[in-house]
Amino acid sequence: MDRPIIMTGESVCAILAGRKTQTRRLMSLPRAPDHLGRWEASTSGGPGLRDSKGREYPPFPVVWHTRTGQSFASPYSIGDRLWCKESWDYVGGTEYLYQQEPGAVLYRERDQNLSGHLQRKWRTPLFMPRWASRLTLEVTEVRIQRLQEISEEDAIAEGVRHWPDIADPHPYKHGPRWSMATPTSTDQCLGTARYAYASAWDAIQGSRPSWKAVLWASNPWVSAITFRLVA
Repeated sequence: MDRPIIMTGESVCAILAGRKTQTRRLMSLPRAPDHLGRWEASTSGGPGLRDSKGREYPPFPVVWHTRTGQSFASPYSIGDRLWCKESWDYVGGTEYLYQQEPGAVLYRERDQNLSGHLQRKWRTPLFMPRWASRLTLEVTEVRIQRLQEISEEDAIAEGVRHWPDIADPHPYKHGPRWSMATPTSTDQCLGTARYAYASAWDAIQGSRPSWKAVLWASNPWVSAITFRLVA
C-alpha cells in the first residue's frame, strides 16, 4: 500500500545520507487507568488464522489491553511504500506544468540557501501531493514498543547525530537536558545516540501546541518502522 509520511528536513537529509533507516510514530490508544489493566505488546495472526477468503494472516504486532481485551495494530505493514512529505514549493508555470517538469520542484532542506530562495515562503508538508514527493521508502519491519525502549543501535538507525567521545555524558543519563532545544544544539551535548534521539523527539514535539505534545518523559506507545530507500 502506498501511504504518505511527513518527515522533517533533518530526517530527509539523514535518509539521503544513508544514516536513517528507522522512524517512530505515535500509536493512538484510548486512555485507561493503570489500576484497571494496562497496555502490553503482543502479536496477532499467524498459523491457523485465515480471513474470509481463506488466506492465512501473517503474524503482525499489536498492543492490547489486559482488562478490556481491546487490541490495536500499527497502521504500517511490511511492504508498504511510504512517500515522504516535506516543506516544498514549485517555480514557474502552473501545477499541471510542474507535474510534467519535476525539475521545477523546490525542497526547503535542499534549496533554501540557493540565490533568491532565502526569504521564500515554503509550502507546508501537510498538503504536499504525491507527484511532488522525491523520496519513497519500503517498510521492511514493524514493531510496537514504548518510546523509551529504543536501543542505542535503533537510535543510531534513527539517524540522530551524537558525539560518543565527549568528556562527560553523565549529566544526561536520566534523559534529555533541554527538552525544547533544537536537535542540532542538543545533539552536540550528548554522548549517546539514545539521549540525542530523546532530545530530538522532544524538540519536535515541543514545537506543537502544548495539548498536542507527547514528550519523551510520558513514554508513549509507538510504531517502530524500519525501511529502505527505493526512490
